[in-house]
Amino acid sequence: YLFWLPGYLGKQYHLDLANWGSLTSFTAVLAIGAIYLISDVGSIAGGWLSGRFMKSGMSASKARKLTMLVCAFCVLPIVFATSVTNLWVSVVIIGVAAAAHQGFSANLFTVPSDTYPRFAVGAVIGIGGTVGAIGGALSSKMTGFFLSLPDFTIFGITMQNYTPIFVLAGGAYFLALLSVHLLSPRLARVETFRETTPWAVIVSTAAGVAGVVLFLASGKATAAGCFPVWTGPFGGGACMTPGTFWGALIAFAAVVALGIVANTLARGKAAQA
Repeated sequence: YLFWLPGYLGKQYHLDLANWGSLTSFTAVLAIGAIYLISDVGSIAGGWLSGRFMKSGMSASKARKLTMLVCAFCVLPIVFATSVTNLWVSVVIIGVAAAAHQGFSANLFTVPSDTYPRFAVGAVIGIGGTVGAIGGALSSKMTGFFLSLPDFTIFGITMQNYTPIFVLAGGAYFLALLSVHLLSPRLARVETFRETTPWAVIVSTAAGVAGVVLFLASGKATAAGCFPVWTGPFGGGACMTPGTFWGALIAFAAVVALGIVANTLARGKAAQA
């Protein structure tokens, strides 16, 4: 959310971010600078806390995961950011969330070095960075979609279009930690590797990339019920009906899920053999 933070502060607290020299523009600079300064603390505190846990006798797995859980809870108050009327209270909430993100990331990036041999650490972090960049692209498109909507009412409560973005940001860290735990409950070291990449992994990866590209290349549905899809500088564009568009995305997602299941079953049979 740091990418669209200036726009949020400008809309929520009527800060002038375009014309330098006004009082509100100076306030905006102070607010954004304070958020980034607070986030710096999280980068140090996240590593210190997990190290403290390990010195007390915890395993690396428990120490990393407990620290990430603490960070996830520190992000959670950001769900209520849009209901805060005071600028500086909002700065503290967002700053603490940004610090918790830094602490979470500091521990997450050490997981590959904890679990993989030295020669594989760079490749694993690179793959993770690639997937993270794809997630960032998807979240940017999702953010644009929400910001294009007017304010809405749920259960009699009027919510801004920024509200679902903050809610998703607040819950993402719990889902990430749950995924890490399910994939590696003890963060056990990986000592052996397959000589070839399983076909299920290749198929699911290709389907996932195709689905992401289709989604990112598509525009908003028109009044005529068309999803315009950019097909490249020489291909012009294509028009997909809602049924075709969503059907294709669901099909790609299904292939990814089936590929993961097939790979998991194959790995289980190989371990039993």
